[in-house]
Amino acid sequence: TSDRPWAGALSFGLHSHMQRNATEIALGADLVFIGPQTRLDKLQDALHGAIGAPRLSDDMLALQIPNTIRPTLVFEAGQVIELGAAVSLRPFAEARAGDETLVRIGADFNFGTIGRGELLVRESVTGQRYRAVYDSAPGYSFSIGGDIAYVADSVYLPEDRGYELTSHRDRARVGVHWQGENASAFYGLTYLGKEFSGQDEGQLTGSLRLKLRF
Repeated sequence: TSDRPWAGALSFGLHSHMQRNATEIALGADLVFIGPQTRLDKLQDALHGAIGAPRLSDDMLALQIPNTIRPTLVFEAGQVIELGAAVSLRPFAEARAGDETLVRIGADFNFGTIGRGELLVRESVTGQRYRAVYDSAPGYSFSIGGDIAYVADSVYLPEDRGYELTSHRDRARVGVHWQGENASAFYGLTYLGKEFSGQDEGQLTGSLRLKLRF
């Protein structure tokens, strides 16, 4: 097996963010809906057809992860270390149990004023941190980060299909935040390392977030 099976996943949850002294804490619970029930396979196929991209094959869809619902808990603790007037380092640790069971440690650097004094939350697949509470003057910030995880179990890589998880899972990412007068944007690139034995190579993923005020 050299490629992971196709999987559609939608999550709905509640997450709380708090600070205890200098430590930032995030705790959340989700219901993750996986499989054809999400109809994400239909959506992706329609979008690919509209823009002329390769369509999903019948064989790929036949082998996608089947319908399941996984309750999931997520915990993260991090601490911002100021290294200068516009440079900060935030080491963090994370634990997740549900659709995937893992523990992870890593760090993110931020260069610039965007994000300071704001609430940033972490996207689960790439690890990119995006702004949930905005309070910045127009400008730019650049971020670079990475982490390593031990994964004990993953519904997306089922053992009964012959997938053997790697001993560790690596991620490396860069991103840029832009804040204008009436709009803001984030774009990031993330390298996702090999996740199972036999996987030919890692993959590069893009992230885009836009906010417009009318």
